[in-house]
Amino acid sequence: MIVQLGDLVLPDTAVRGWLFSSLTDWYSLSGVKAPVNERPQSHGAFGVSKGFRASAAVSFTAHYLAESEDELLGAFDDILAVANSGVVPLRVTDARGTTERMVSVRATDVEDYRGRTSASIDVDCLARDPRRYSVDDSWLETFPPTESSGLVWPVVWPATWADEGSSSGRIELVNRGVIESAPTYRLHGGFSTALLTDVDSARRIGLDYAVRQGSFVEIDFARRTAVIDGQSDVSRYLVHREWWTVGARSSVRTQFDVTKAIGEPRLQGKVRSAW
Repeated sequence: MIVQLGDLVLPDTAVRGWLFSSLTDWYSLSGVKAPVNERPQSHGAFGVSKGFRASAAVSFTAHYLAESEDELLGAFDDILAVANSGVVPLRVTDARGTTERMVSVRATDVEDYRGRTSASIDVDCLARDPRRYSVDDSWLETFPPTESSGLVWPVVWPATWADEGSSSGRIELVNRGVIESAPTYRLHGGFSTALLTDVDSARRIGLDYAVRQGSFVEIDFARRTAVIDGQSDVSRYLVHREWWTVGARSSVRTQFDVTKAIGEPRLQGKVRSAW
């Protein structure tokens, strides 16, 4: 097993450098935020609300095995630099792969190191989003729907129906995890307007904004924002705003349509599996 905090990599065994032990609450569920309203004149409580989770606390012990006191003090500086750099990814690689949470380091307790060349540090982290996310998800891509070239008659049998250059205009995003997760889409120009549709629920997200060739708008369904070329917020041009998520161990099929296409507009989509 391997723990990675920011750019510090800590395996569970080592003969020199960093290693970790006592990973606590990485796989635990944080508490449900909804209060329990007991029935005053009957058994049990009132109906169950959606189980939104509170922030998650995760801790581990970092060890450093050095050859000199100077090396050990340099390692302390490295982990304190990560702790002071704001929100950083905390990744754990186990037998099923790698998952991550974005955390802030709340405390680091350094034991007395004097006279030794090794020491341990207790690291306490807080993840405001308690879910663990996959890190190996790739972008899926499609072009707006186009017709195939079909079949020219008369035909010699057996015949093969030609579909070169055709596109369904759809991608299917799969959440392998056990908690719903919000997708992210990138709309690459050029087009005048664009529309995304959840095929199964008919919910829609539209972009009433012309995007030139070479630019793209990223729509983040978790933050409910749209940003062009990673710089300017264009969320005010979003229409319909019928947001959706990808359910646990489920998938969402998304239809991509544009108006006044120029060049080769395309859609990219990705969802991170969540636990």
